[in-house]
Amino acid sequence: MRIAAFYFDGIPSKIFRLRFYLLYTVTEKRNEVEMELYTLDHAIEKAIREKSTSPQVWNDILQTFSSQQQQQQQQQQQTPSTTKPPPASKKAIRQLPTVTVTPEDLVDENNRECCICLDE
Repeated sequence: MRIAAFYFDGIPSKIFRLRFYLLYTVTEKRNEVEMELYTLDHAIEKAIREKSTSPQVWNDILQTFSSQQQQQQQQQQQTPSTTKPPPASKKAIRQLPTVTVTPEDLVDENNRECCICLDE
């Protein structure tokens, strides 16, 4: 795992791009290396930019952030989600208008498909 910083004029505090690289050897061919390239989360980029002159701590920042994200994901999986909206009430459903589709409505190509009430 590698973090690469690209900066202007040889000045580390002027980072304009950060990338995260995963390097691994190809199992069948030991003399070949494959690489995956990723952009970084904005929070990680911000933390690294604040430590732009201390590249030796960048991997620590990345690992800390990864650990925090894993903990958050575990907590989210353990906590039941209550952010879903409740189902519509029967009263709200009864108050929805009923629309009758006529052949004239289907003249326009955009009106010929409806994922709710019409077949193609």
